[in-house]
Amino acid sequence: MRVVILNVYSARNRGDGLLAELAVAMGRDAYGADTTFTVAAHDPASFDDTDFGSPVTVLSPFGSAHGALVAIRGAIALITGGRLGFSRRFRAATRDADVLVSVGGAYLRGGFASELVKCLLVHGSQLAHASRLAKRTGWVLLPQSIGPFTGVAHTLVSRWLARAGAVFLRDDKSVREFAGLTNTHRVGDSAVLAIGATGGATGRGADGAGTRTPVRRGLILRALPDAGEYEDNARALLAASDWVPIVQSARGGNNDVLFYRRLGVAAELSLLDAVRDAGIGVCTSVRLHGALESILLGVPAVHLSYERKGFAAYGDLGLPAYVFDARTADPADVLAAVAALESDPAAFWNALKTTADERVQQRALVVGTLAAAGRPA
Repeated sequence: MRVVILNVYSARNRGDGLLAELAVAMGRDAYGADTTFTVAAHDPASFDDTDFGSPVTVLSPFGSAHGALVAIRGAIALITGGRLGFSRRFRAATRDADVLVSVGGAYLRGGFASELVKCLLVHGSQLAHASRLAKRTGWVLLPQSIGPFTGVAHTLVSRWLARAGAVFLRDDKSVREFAGLTNTHRVGDSAVLAIGATGGATGRGADGAGTRTPVRRGLILRALPDAGEYEDNARALLAASDWVPIVQSARGGNNDVLFYRRLGVAAELSLLDAVRDAGIGVCTSVRLHGALESILLGVPAVHLSYERKGFAAYGDLGLPAYVFDARTADPADVLAAVAALESDPAAFWNALKTTADERVQQRALVVGTLAAAGRPA
C-alpha cells in the first residue's frame, strides 16, 4: 500500500509536525505496518530528525521552499490541475499512490487577500491535483478547519472537496460553511482523537490521585494578528508568576522566539524538554497543539484560544472550563485556573474521561474511512 500525505508544512512548527506524525499513525492503523508513506512537505528538511514510527519519504511538492519559486510553480499547478508545476518526484509519488491523504489542520483559509493567495498557490494547487486524481485514487482529508471562503473561492474549494471520499471537519463553523457537501463528517482534531486512542491522557495525574506536586509552570506564547489586549495580558501573565517559556514554532514569520524576545524573555525549550527535563506540572498554551500535546504527555493544560479551532477542540474534550479567549482573557482568571490544576487536577482528568468513548469512536471512523479508501473499487 502506497500512501501520500499532502498539505504538510514544516516540523519547525511543532503543531504541523505533530499533525503529520498523527496522519502517518492513522494511515499505519488503516493499512498495516508495511505501508509505504510519502509526506509532501513545504519544508522537507525540517523532518530529518522526525521519528514517524514507520519508514517515511519526505519531499517537496514544488522541489523548493523558496517563496517566489513556490508561488510560480503553485500557480502553474493550480491552473493545470497539477499536470505541470509540481516536482517530478511529487507527481510520480501521487501518480503511483493507492491513497492520497490531506493532513489535518487549518491551512485552507481565505479570510483576507494575502491569506487566500497563499492558500490557493500552496494548498489549493495540491487539492486541485488530488481532486483530479480522485477519479481513480482514494482521497481523504483528515480533520480540518476550512474557511472562511466567499464567492468564487468558496465555489472552487467546494468543487475540489466534493471529489474526495471524505472530508473530516473539526469545528461547527466549517460544517456550516460547507453544508452543501455530502461527504463531510464532524469529528475532533487529529490530536484530540489521539488522546482517546493512545491513552496519552492517562499519564501522570489521570485519575486525580497520587500525583506529585507540580514543580514548574509551562507557558507557550505566540504572536497574534489583531492582537487586541493580548500582548498586554501576556506581559502581565509573565510578570505574575514563574514560568518555563516554551517554543512551539521557530520558522519564518511564525517564530515564537522572536515574540518572546519582544516581551523581554529568552526562550528555547521545546514542550517535550519542558516536560521531561524542566519538570512542568501544568501548561498554559496559546497554541492549540501545544495544549493538546501537553495533555498527550500527561500534563494538564489551560488553552488561550485565538481561533474557533481551540474552543471546538476543548469542547470535544469535555474541557470548556479550561479554555479562554486569548485576546481578552483576564490574567487573574488564567492564573486561577492554573492554580486549581496544580492543587487538584482530578476535575480535569475526570472531565476528559467523560468524552473518551466518543473520541475512540470518531478515530475508528477516520481509520475505517481511510481503510475503505485504499480498497479497489
